[in-house]
Amino acid sequence: MRIHTNTLSIAILTVLLSLSVACSKSKPTDDSTSKPSDDTITKDVQAKVAADPDTRDSQVTVAATEGKVKLTGKVKTPVAQKKVEQIAREEPGVAAVDDQTAVEPVAEPAPVQAVAPPPPPPKPIVVPAGTVLTVRVGQALSSKTSQQAKPFSPLWRNQSVWEEEARSPADRQSAARL
Repeated sequence: MRIHTNTLSIAILTVLLSLSVACSKSKPTDDSTSKPSDDTITKDVQAKVAADPDTRDSQVTVAATEGKVKLTGKVKTPVAQKKVEQIAREEPGVAAVDDQTAVEPVAEPAPVQAVAPPPPPPKPIVVPAGTVLTVRVGQALSSKTSQQAKPFSPLWRNQSVWEEEARSPADRQSAARL
């Protein structure tokens, strides 16, 4: 019986010793091992902002100091602005987020200016039959090179008929056919 009590005493003593050793091991009190560094927070937030499809076109700068994240720069939409802040808040080790980002104003398309319609073509001048018109030709005409209905440019000697109908020098340009 004595052997049995000694064995029981040794077993109890072993269990108590194990418990005391296990309880003495606690989490370290040094905060540097449990929280990520400010550089790690900054890099992780910037990487996640650059990878997210809603925020990748944003120009955001991230700065972390003692777990407080400051966001500056420009984002394309209010949705992207909220997403950037959400990414920063969800990062491990972040205590607070100061979002100073601004939404870029949407560039409005330039108003379309109405294009003035082209001026109407000049009205043809109808010369009554039997009217004599004196024409000086500024190019050579011959039966070898010229054919019926081939256009040529006459120079009008008497412009009285022309001036009655023509409003500007551009209207005085003419073409005639043989």
